[in-house]
Amino acid sequence: MTMPGRPSARALEFGRLYAESLARWSDLFNAASRAVEAHVALGEAYSAAADEFDSWMKQAAAGPLGWMSPDALRAWTQSFSGGAAGTAGDRP
Repeated sequence: MTMPGRPSARALEFGRLYAESLARWSDLFNAASRAVEAHVALGEAYSAAADEFDSWMKQAAAGPLGWMSPDALRAWTQSFSGGAAGTAGDRP
């Protein structure tokens, strides 16, 4: 069996384009993989934040604000604003 001669220009161009196509597909799959990793991290962060918020709400309900009457809550919020907290009947 004899070795074939040098590849033609057309064959070399095809090989170059094929290699470029494979490289682009590789870039696409790498980007997709990174996007999936980022999405998983976002989901984990969302879950942790939701758990933290749920814990905070349960602590707030069990804490000192959970037993306050509307009048006591109004007086407490009034202390932050420095002014009188009006009632619904006081509105124009």
